[in-house]
Amino acid sequence: MKALRFRVRNYRNIEDSGWVPLDPVTVVVGRNESGKTSLLKALNKFNPGTAETYDAQREFPRDRYTRDYVIAGSTGAEWPVSSIEFEIAEQQKNDIATLLGPDRTVPETVTVTRHYDGSLGFSYMPQIGAKPARPDPLMEILEDLALSDDSSRLAAWSSAWYDRFTGLDDITSATGRALLSEIEGEISGLDDERLSALGAIVAAMLRMPFGSRVIDHVNALVERELPRLVYFENYGVLDSAIWLPEMFRGLEREEPEPRFRTALALFRHAGLDPRDIAELGATGNRESDEAMQRQMEERAIRLNAASVDISRRCAELWSQRRHRIRYHVDGDYFRIRVADDSLEDVEIELESRGKGFQWFLSFFLVFAAESGSGMGDAIVLLDEPGLSLHPTAQRELLVFLERLSARNQVIYTTHSPFLIDGDHLDRVRPVFEDDTGHSRVLKGSWPAHPETVFALKAAAGYAMFDSLAEQDRSLLVEQVSDACYLEALSRCCARTGRGALDDSIEVVPCGGAAVCGYLASLLMAENRRPFILFDGTDTARLRRHGLVRALFDEGDSSIVLLDEALGWSGHDVCLEDLFGEDIILEGLGNATGISLSLAGDGHQAGLVGRIESAAAAANISLPRSWRLSTALAVTMSQASLPDDVLDSASLLFTKLAGDGEGR
Repeated sequence: MKALRFRVRNYRNIEDSGWVPLDPVTVVVGRNESGKTSLLKALNKFNPGTAETYDAQREFPRDRYTRDYVIAGSTGAEWPVSSIEFEIAEQQKNDIATLLGPDRTVPETVTVTRHYDGSLGFSYMPQIGAKPARPDPLMEILEDLALSDDSSRLAAWSSAWYDRFTGLDDITSATGRALLSEIEGEISGLDDERLSALGAIVAAMLRMPFGSRVIDHVNALVERELPRLVYFENYGVLDSAIWLPEMFRGLEREEPEPRFRTALALFRHAGLDPRDIAELGATGNRESDEAMQRQMEERAIRLNAASVDISRRCAELWSQRRHRIRYHVDGDYFRIRVADDSLEDVEIELESRGKGFQWFLSFFLVFAAESGSGMGDAIVLLDEPGLSLHPTAQRELLVFLERLSARNQVIYTTHSPFLIDGDHLDRVRPVFEDDTGHSRVLKGSWPAHPETVFALKAAAGYAMFDSLAEQDRSLLVEQVSDACYLEALSRCCARTGRGALDDSIEVVPCGGAAVCGYLASLLMAENRRPFILFDGTDTARLRRHGLVRALFDEGDSSIVLLDEALGWSGHDVCLEDLFGEDIILEGLGNATGISLSLAGDGHQAGLVGRIESAAAAANISLPRSWRLSTALAVTMSQASLPDDVLDSASLLFTKLAGDGEGR
């Protein structure tokens, strides 16, 4: 069954998470101590791969434990912990329809809730009513036989049975089942083809669950189909050498360490009993040298088969490099050695391999051993996966999680921006601690907590850069308003037959000349050489000089200053100057309602500076984003632009196109 959403209540610092939507891959993001791990641990005990139960003494909210649990004499059944809403699959709907009988509404979804005492509650939508299973279909056939058959014997038989079923409200009751069994025997004794339809109805009714509580049978069916939840954390990473006596002692504890759980999963997946392996390696209690030799051969055969199997299955999911895994036993030590396709004959200890592969192998073993469904149809819960990996390896881990989600739903926690897919921020569920100290999950919005949002902003920025690096030609500009103006000018120039901006060029606003330089250096590291358009300012001239020395060759014309491209002289020339005072002031008024009059020659001082000076002199506070608002107003309201504006724009585009030809 596919999980649609989940909810956690009454668990540690989580009063109520609310309903949290689930995707094939769902990312829980938040700073340390925000409640991410608590969400996963509460959810894991809903239907864990290894037996685990809720412990109210340790897991019920501490501030309410005495009042609500101890003094109230709670048994745990009153307190729900984890709920999951599932979409019921078609095969399961068919099975439920068979249980419910004809003319009963089959539910589309079911919400299952696990309580502190381990009990489950079920809620269906649409609801399964208490409508009894009446014998009406059977009686209709009996009535037809009684009225239409020309044989008085069969007609009388049908009429008598019709009377016996009259007044029976529930065919699954003890009386109903007794009548069905009796008539089934008589039908087989009569051996009449005309009774075939009646026999089929009787047989179907006998297959219905006994008793009026059909809902109990539906609940049992749903419970059997619940997916396993497999939880894994970094503490479960395998050791290269497992000392078997220590492992045996560790597994006897009430809460075994995660690494012992992983070690046990290794043996379960391989179909090996660790005590048998230890016994096969023992030197005493052997009847003869021949018996000892056979035991050693048996152990070697089992270990080799397990090694081949784990190597093959890992290769199906871990595509970064092909590994060959070998299991060895040395006395009381079980050792794991790994070779890869770069040096196939060199086996080294697992702990000497990359952290990414160590994590993957450990997780894979736990998942394979505990999913219980052939590596599919499970809900995988990963707490801070790949935390110690380099960012590039974390990006590779994202690819693995996507592959895993093809057959399983994946929920993982992180605060690393490199484990958040910037193209799928809709999958992110932010978690934060509110003013009362309780953990909260937000849906459809981001919290006003810088530490929580940081990873999301970084992931979005990384995705934007990745997209930009895929472009063949990029034009970096300082402001978003610059990008608006250039796009509008290019459209107008193309419409009037003038030279326009090349369609292959992506205009990218950077937020200042300094950021243009930083982004240019990153793109050039990706073998992408961008154009840069700077305003005609002294600051931009210094920035160009520094970039030419650091990144570009002398004489490279990839960096264009606006005043030089237009042949203008002056200071602080911006794209607003290209439109002129009248158009920009009109746009400013339309966007902000601010009316200004300017003094002085527009070509001696930049228009942006003159507007800001005029506003300051008039004691008017311009909005922080007034340039962008003005640009949007100008580009949306100006159906056509004066010829001198378009001529200047065409000159600029020609300059940019010319600079790209020799690069």
